[in-house]
Amino acid sequence: MIENEEILSRIQEIFNKLEINKIKENNQKPLPKSSGLYFFFAKKEIKIGFIEDKEYKIKENEISYIGKAENLFERINKKHLQGKISKSTLRMTLATILSNLGKKFIWEKKKTKYYINEEDEKYLSDWIKNNFKISFCEVYEDTLDLAESVAVYKYNPPLNIDKKPKSNQLTGYISDLRKKIKKTCNGFTKE
Repeated sequence: MIENEEILSRIQEIFNKLEINKIKENNQKPLPKSSGLYFFFAKKEIKIGFIEDKEYKIKENEISYIGKAENLFERINKKHLQGKISKSTLRMTLATILSNLGKKFIWEKKKTKYYINEEDEKYLSDWIKNNFKISFCEVYEDTLDLAESVAVYKYNPPLNIDKKPKSNQLTGYISDLRKKIKKTCNGFTKE
């Protein structure tokens, strides 16, 4: 059982690790197999779409997405960089945005999960690698949830849909795009 003093100490440690310069220092280091938070930064400006005639973009070097992992190496490499949209909310969100911007993915629904074909998954993997750099900070496994909530609250990354400090127009837009894909998925399904 963790004592209150230890919890406060760990929260302070999390805040210290979440300093942007400390996070960015890790983007050249190999991913560890330990627990922690990971941060996707835009390598360049990325268009997301239009909301009421206003174009939304992710700015270069902006923290775009924050996640947590019990094993940073496995989570990032196997779920986000080479994974499937059915196993990664980040991949699902990016595929949805790219679809809305004109990329023709072939969508399929199996039971309650959504999929795109292998060729489209490879395209998405390459697109992610070309448009994002990844950094991390190691965090005790038993404080991962707290650390992720603190980080999302602090940086309010545009591609995180859940755990946002407040809903905004962009979060609503991305959420609506995902719902639209799910509603029309049968229309995109390969038979």
